[in-house]
Amino acid sequence: MIYVTATKTDDACEDDILRRFPSSREYVSEILSRANNESKRQSLSGLSALLFLLDYVGEKTEALVLKRQKGGKPYFENSDWQFGISHSGDVAVCGLSKNAVGIDVEQLKPRKNVLAFAKRFFSEGEYVIMQKSANPEFEFYNIWTKKEARLKSIGKGVDTDLTTIDTTKQEFTTLRAYDCVINVCGASVKFIGGK
Repeated sequence: MIYVTATKTDDACEDDILRRFPSSREYVSEILSRANNESKRQSLSGLSALLFLLDYVGEKTEALVLKRQKGGKPYFENSDWQFGISHSGDVAVCGLSKNAVGIDVEQLKPRKNVLAFAKRFFSEGEYVIMQKSANPEFEFYNIWTKKEARLKSIGKGVDTDLTTIDTTKQEFTTLRAYDCVINVCGASVKFIGGK
């Protein structure tokens, strides 16, 4: 089971995150020291969503140690819980599971030339889906978030040849919240409301 929640990025409280993750002071301090306020706000909101899910599953947070892999993916050094965080604009999402988590969110906004972009970065099957869609703009975001969720689940970034990630051959759960599309790798997903 993958537990998922979404939150607005203005909902995070620095003091609460530091208090709830005392064993991860170095990790949280790195976020707090960022010069880019939007990046700081988004990351703190992702941690706030993570805390919400940890509370939901009854996990104590005081001893959890947050670290980053070489590619930047966060993980717990001392827990079987795995998680993924993503943000777009003023929305952050988090997925929590005992297995690898791949999750991505994109705010739905007008985008030009989606078919040209898809032809360049999507697999042949994905491109056909976009061509047949009554709403190619939405379908673009739907496929894009699936691609990113898949990449995150395997610990890779968008520097990968995106045409090799064919989302038509994998299982995803698509959610909508706060005028965003959210995709999670896998079918066993429980959405725990908007935080």
